[in-house]
Amino acid sequence: MPRIIRAVALASSERYFSVLTSIGATIVLSRLLTPSEFGIGVVGFAAAALAEGVREVSASNYIVQTRHLNRSALRTVFTLNGLFTLAIAACLYGLARPLARFYNLDELQTFLQVFALGFALGLTSGPAGALMARELAFGRRGAAGLLVTVINAGAAILFALQGASYMSFAWAYVISNGASAFIYPVLLRDWTMFGISLRDWRRVLTFGMYGAATRLLNIASENAAYLVMGRFVSPGGIGLLYRAGMVVTLPDRVLLGAVSSVAFPAFSREARDGVPLGPTYVRAAELMTAIYWPALTVIGLLAFPIILTLLGAQWREAATLVQIMAGAALFNAPMGISYTVPIALGAIRLTTLLALFQALVSVLCIAAAAPYGARAIAWSAWVSVPINVGAALFLVHRVAPFSVGELAMRLAGSAAVTFGTALGPLVVIAAAGWRFDLPPLASLCAILLAGLGWLASLAGVRHPLLGHIRNVLRHSRTRLTTG
Repeated sequence: MPRIIRAVALASSERYFSVLTSIGATIVLSRLLTPSEFGIGVVGFAAAALAEGVREVSASNYIVQTRHLNRSALRTVFTLNGLFTLAIAACLYGLARPLARFYNLDELQTFLQVFALGFALGLTSGPAGALMARELAFGRRGAAGLLVTVINAGAAILFALQGASYMSFAWAYVISNGASAFIYPVLLRDWTMFGISLRDWRRVLTFGMYGAATRLLNIASENAAYLVMGRFVSPGGIGLLYRAGMVVTLPDRVLLGAVSSVAFPAFSREARDGVPLGPTYVRAAELMTAIYWPALTVIGLLAFPIILTLLGAQWREAATLVQIMAGAALFNAPMGISYTVPIALGAIRLTTLLALFQALVSVLCIAAAAPYGARAIAWSAWVSVPINVGAALFLVHRVAPFSVGELAMRLAGSAAVTFGTALGPLVVIAAAGWRFDLPPLASLCAILLAGLGWLASLAGVRHPLLGHIRNVLRHSRTRLTTG
């Protein structure tokens, strides 16, 4: 367990720096590009994101999950990853023009063609990152991810300053993906996997087909709003919804993303050792919600000052979307690890069925709301998210039984922490006449009170997260004094 906690701390540190870098780039780019320019890029990335899901057929996650790993299997994954990457890039390039016609966006053709070039460069980063994850080498993996993030952000800003408009994102993707092709192998420190082999292709593809189907369905669910909106809403409206989603998913990207990256290899190791994963899942959900719920609540309450500070006045309409989406996202807390438990136990076929169900629910809700605009799509999450989370909990309980009563009891503590965190900002909002567009000084006071309320609530309910925070701080202090 100490090694896993250390891995989470390392992964979280990388996430924090990556998110800070992304926020910095967002602050700059939001003042260089209009919502309409962002909207074109969003539609392009939503369409191209499906290509990333297809690449999962190469089964990089097979490296993390399999009990017995040898050089032949590693090289088979590397070979398949290369073949699928080049084939998908060629298909994406060929489909660029038809997709541009479908969405009535001529600019989309060039965007997707350049994106295909960047996609073709991703030959090594996936397998190398998976091997580092298996070994819980999250220090090196985090350093690689952070370097790529910094390169991507810097390139996007430079291209935007040169007037590249929405193409800034596509060219930045090419540069950062090209850099990742070298950074990940160098930090892996093991070049034996980079060889040609198809010896284990049947076993790898059997795992990869279900993983790819699951990934594709998840991506379709995540990007359905933008793909469907491309037919009904202007690029400006799409840009507003995307930026609202970016703000709402900040806790997810920092907390759940870091936890998920560690959870899969950690759960896989415990599964290989015969450790029951149900109780571990409950404890992980308790720790995650004690950060995720308070953060989302504060984001919802302070949506207007956050949007105005990060993005500027031209994005003000996104604040209302943030409030709506943040409320729905409160149901989404356990999702970051709900897929990792079944996959770690080898039940990847069930995760594919789950992803299919969730994608259908999301797409149907979004399709019904899309003709009524971005705000209606935001409200549709109040229907789709609870249903999808309930389905995920059902699957986890089936493959890794846990006590529902214990889960509810542990989450009640996190709910109390969330309430204590929200009290301070609510007092400030009430003092301002129940205005959510707080001035800068009042917003700062609300954030400070939220932080104090969070710490006080953790101590008041004796939440186990407080002990983990103390352990991480103690470990960091020891390393600083001895290093």
